[in-house]
Amino acid sequence: MGSPFMLKTAAILLALVAASHGARAADAAALAPARQIAVAGEFVNDKGKISRDLSGIACQPEAAGRRICVVIDDQSRFAQIAFLEQGTLRAGTRIKLIAEESRATIVGSSPTTAQCPKEDDKFKDLDGEGVAYAAPYFYVVGSHGCSRRSGKFTPSAFVTVRFRLNTSGDLVDGEGKPGLDASAPNTSVEATYRLSDALAAADSVGSSFGRVLKGHGGKSDGLNVEGLAVIDGMLYAGARAPSVDGDAFIIGAKIADLFAPGADRIPLQIFDIPLGLGKNTGIRDLAALPGGKLLILAGPTQDDPATPYSLFIASWLLTGRAAATPLARLEDVHTTDKDGQPIRAKAEAVLPIAASDGELRAIVLFDGPANGAPAEYRAPIPQD
Repeated sequence: MGSPFMLKTAAILLALVAASHGARAADAAALAPARQIAVAGEFVNDKGKISRDLSGIACQPEAAGRRICVVIDDQSRFAQIAFLEQGTLRAGTRIKLIAEESRATIVGSSPTTAQCPKEDDKFKDLDGEGVAYAAPYFYVVGSHGCSRRSGKFTPSAFVTVRFRLNTSGDLVDGEGKPGLDASAPNTSVEATYRLSDALAAADSVGSSFGRVLKGHGGKSDGLNVEGLAVIDGMLYAGARAPSVDGDAFIIGAKIADLFAPGADRIPLQIFDIPLGLGKNTGIRDLAALPGGKLLILAGPTQDDPATPYSLFIASWLLTGRAAATPLARLEDVHTTDKDGQPIRAKAEAVLPIAASDGELRAIVLFDGPANGAPAEYRAPIPQD
């Protein structure tokens, strides 16, 4: 699937290369949480209920013993500010990311698709799946896929947004001035459709763009973005699905192009990156690490209890293709749904908090438990 307005790379320009090859997450040691992270206050969805659908987190660097963070619920039009300090994640105010009223300010053009089973032009939730921070912006990405519940194509899920917070955690305008009403539609929240153009034109995932995640017979046909990382002026979107011959995929594009003004489609240089995570395994989150490394939270493309949630680490190198190195397989976390029925919690978001002395410390948030049940994990980092 391509497009004449795209300038696509003739080959893979960027690959994730590991220190060792061929290892699988299923072979890695099972890792239990080192400790639970307390939650102060509540993370809430658009209905004002405690969230059980947290799907992304990113933070500014630590300052004065705390980090200012943004958390996303995939059933919401809002992001929620949070503060991480002294082993506690404290819920703060919410920021409205999308609204019908601000729809005309989104740069690029809404994708056209005939592949989702149903059409729905209403601006509902963002279906926010990933959060990243690269000074001075927080970025939030929608799933860029058909609704997993109804199969509908809703344009609000095909949007990527960015905004700025000051050192107090207040929403600020382009000049850094606070005093904005974060609960109302706000032009300080920039939004773009252009990542949709990159995904639709990518050789790896383009044919799955705009198709429902769970296709005929449970096959992972449709594209669904769940991970996000921003590194050196590039935005990288990690796909939960499709998974092809054991490969998951990351699609990258320049931020300056993605947020370029105007409604017309423009040429985009696309970085199309295969990542060997294993059969039926996709990307649930991404996070940048020091030293040019990338942390990957992986999990099943579908809700397959046999596929583990796991952590991988890889390095950014201008070279050929190789597999990522598994750090650990996360022990299953069990919880109950809103009806009290037992379920396996889904590891949906990862936040690295330290990577030194051969050890990674990271917080994982889960879809299913109230407030995401954040837990800290500690895993050894393979030496290069």
